[in-house]
Amino acid sequence: MAFVCWRAVGLWEDAARRPFDLRPSWLAPAALAYLVGWLPSVWVFRLLMQRAGQRIGFFDAARAYYCGHLGKYVPGKALALVIRGRLLVGRGGTFGVGVLAAGLETLISMGAGAAVGVALLPWALAGTDVGEKLDRFPAVGFLLNRPLAAVAIVAVGTALALPVLAALFTRLAVKLAPPEARGVVRFSPGVLAVGLAACVVGWIGHGVSLWCCVRAVGGAAGVADLPACVGAAGLATAAGFAAVFAPGGVGVREAILIETLSPRPGVGATAVAAAVLLRLVWLASELCAAALLYYVRRVPPAGSPPGPPAGSPPGPPPADAVDPRPGL
Repeated sequence: MAFVCWRAVGLWEDAARRPFDLRPSWLAPAALAYLVGWLPSVWVFRLLMQRAGQRIGFFDAARAYYCGHLGKYVPGKALALVIRGRLLVGRGGTFGVGVLAAGLETLISMGAGAAVGVALLPWALAGTDVGEKLDRFPAVGFLLNRPLAAVAIVAVGTALALPVLAALFTRLAVKLAPPEARGVVRFSPGVLAVGLAACVVGWIGHGVSLWCCVRAVGGAAGVADLPACVGAAGLATAAGFAAVFAPGGVGVREAILIETLSPRPGVGATAVAAAVLLRLVWLASELCAAALLYYVRRVPPAGSPPGPPAGSPPGPPPADAVDPRPGL
């Protein structure tokens, strides 16, 4: 935090002095894009629950997921998984499977964010002083001048790693799963690929939210800056997640956002204000979504059986659930 504040003050003092230009009309789109950006992750979370034989509706999965966001502000971030697992009890899921699915979904989502950040890094550096200095290195210059090549490299590398990642996820899931779910928790490369692809779509929403925050503080960000914002949001959030000592990734996320966005033309020192505003907008959005969803009591359809109590074995998966057998 001390380093981030020192760097932020330096950038602000080096910039041309001008009145702070806040545009509140961009705040609502920023909040909406952020919340919508998590819907693909909710879908992946529910998919993992279904593959473990849990009867979870999309609303109940979304309720547990959005409320669980508040747990990441406790050091260690494990409380987020506990909240999500607990809120599924009595709604078609069990606590142990819910915690496991939440943990695996988090790894998939943060992995997708890191991949998006690395793939779009050439867009973030294009046209900046940092990019011009790195252009002198042949390999880096090749990627900076051909940003689609970086996307292709990351995509091919991820595809080649999918069988290994699926095996690791399966071994981890079987080891950590409660007894009633160990026989059905399996991952195929195809399921993992679908989960990663869905989360990549979600990171586009988070990048749009960051772009709106840059516009909200007076930054001259255009449509051409959207890929840089998507990459910066994914890389910064994934790095903040990896820093388990930082509640909500505070400090780490802001540092990466400032260093990534400040060199861009038209952004400059407004990257400092955008990073701070992004933290406030995302936190306010999470509080509002959690408060709204927590107190909503969905009325089950007529004739539907109640969810199993905590600790009971899961029933057969619904008709639209993915077949949990390996290789499918």
